[in-house]
Amino acid sequence: MKTVLGKQTPSRRGVKEKVKVKFAFVTNIIQTEDVRLKDFHPIIGRILPLWLWDQIFIWLAKKGWGFWCVAKYHVLDKAEGYTIIVRLTAKQVVSRKHLRLAKETILKACLYAQNELGVEIIGLGSLAKFITNEGEYLKKHGVHIAVTHGDAYAVASGIAGIQTMEKQFQLQNPVIAVIGAYGKIGRAMTLLLTKQGYKVIAMGRSVKRLKAVQVESGNKITITTDMKEALGNSQLAIATTSSPESIITEEMIELGRAYYLYDLGQPYNLFPEQYWNLIKQGYNIVRVDGGFEKKNGHSIDIQCWMRLNPGIMYACFVETVLQALAQDFDNYVGPVDLDHVQITKQRAKKWGFSHDALTCFNVPLKEVVSQASVLQKVAQQQAVKVDWQPSLGGLSRVTTML
Repeated sequence: MKTVLGKQTPSRRGVKEKVKVKFAFVTNIIQTEDVRLKDFHPIIGRILPLWLWDQIFIWLAKKGWGFWCVAKYHVLDKAEGYTIIVRLTAKQVVSRKHLRLAKETILKACLYAQNELGVEIIGLGSLAKFITNEGEYLKKHGVHIAVTHGDAYAVASGIAGIQTMEKQFQLQNPVIAVIGAYGKIGRAMTLLLTKQGYKVIAMGRSVKRLKAVQVESGNKITITTDMKEALGNSQLAIATTSSPESIITEEMIELGRAYYLYDLGQPYNLFPEQYWNLIKQGYNIVRVDGGFEKKNGHSIDIQCWMRLNPGIMYACFVETVLQALAQDFDNYVGPVDLDHVQITKQRAKKWGFSHDALTCFNVPLKEVVSQASVLQKVAQQQAVKVDWQPSLGGLSRVTTML
């Protein structure tokens, strides 16, 4: 039994177990456009303008109706799950104006799962974990059942994903930049990659917090607060921040070289619109969806796929499922326990979960790379202007880089 914040989570070990463990996964809407997805309100979502939906979300939250239990499902006849969506966008959740409202709404959703649905484990997704301090806020305000932020398996899944990128793109012993290196996922990724022998550049805004991770690593990592420096000096970058907007801009990258990005951010750390704008300008970026998991063998229908293709699940969600299947009623909040990363990896192997084939924005990576290559060539051609100007010998060709 783990002790968290001086309190212990009741354990059922040694007690005759129920047939099914009940769990809930609580997460938030990423963008306002999500309201138009088939899992939400596809018809009325298109009738009302998006700016009005933003106001509706806030109004609903203030009235106490800011969350919605969108799905109930069974997992391998051993667990019963619920998905609860907090109807606030990523920008609303982290905004100073609505931060308190968002935290209270997430707490209400978790208390509903505990008191009304009778679940025994709560998993947190997207920014639901970020603004609750990885679940610690919930444990201080009435949630007495097990809570997991799911970041341990997100780390395990992430390492598997970047190792697949290494092989697929023949990146031999790459220097890896971890963006957001002192965050919950970033810190664990930095330390574990260092232990595995990788050269790691830890990037973040706080020198003090970066130095703390550096010391924890045995002074084996390089630290920087400069994103361009981190991207420029690495062969592969892992983005792990909780920013509601894209964090990679044109000023941080250069033409003429390839960038390999494993995007573990939820929301994305590089959104589709910004990605394709950079591609159309000729930048070579190979972006991979981070922490996308699949179930091998017997499939699971969770009904609400949360922006993903059917059959694909976020790693943090999978960790919640694995905890229920293992009948583990401990808390996993706060910093990621490196030992628990290995435990979740073993559980995933036992129950048949693994990293999905590489994708970019839910599209097979090979298709995206092929499309991006065409757009990059067009950009390169448009960057060169050819003029014919009069000269003593007739017309001369003048090539100008635009």
